[in-house]
Amino acid sequence: MIVLLTFTIALSNFFYVLYARRQWKVMGGQLAEMARQYPKLEESADAAKSDAETAAAGLVLGQRPWVKIKHRIVSPLTFNIGGRASGIPVAMMTVEDTIENIGQSVAENVLSWEDVIPMDPDHSTKTARARQKEWCDANRHPDPRGVVWIHSLPA
Repeated sequence: MIVLLTFTIALSNFFYVLYARRQWKVMGGQLAEMARQYPKLEESADAAKSDAETAAAGLVLGQRPWVKIKHRIVSPLTFNIGGRASGIPVAMMTVEDTIENIGQSVAENVLSWEDVIPMDPDHSTKTARARQKEWCDANRHPDPRGVVWIHSLPA
């Protein structure tokens, strides 16, 4: 009787080893297939990430505040013959600006600035561009992450 039970245990172990070997081969094949597909999966994940970033950027641009500025000349350009010696500006013109919020959110902390700078003698805008850069650099917010730009209006 013990011999028969020992033989049955040995036979069942033999079949178990065969079954485990087949499972090992199948798992090895699955691993090879996963390794073969990994570059395409990685490429697909990168594309999905890029799409998500593009959608997020589009949402930010669509919801951000936008302003429209209209200029109106209140008084035309006039020249003062007395010049700087009299302490009065050499040339003067009054311009009125109307700033209108046209974005989906309220625009806050809007700065408006303008200079009328004549063209350079060589017909370039070097002086105007340098003046613009000087003003923008002096008035740029030091940490744009610290300013809240988007506020929702009640419906």
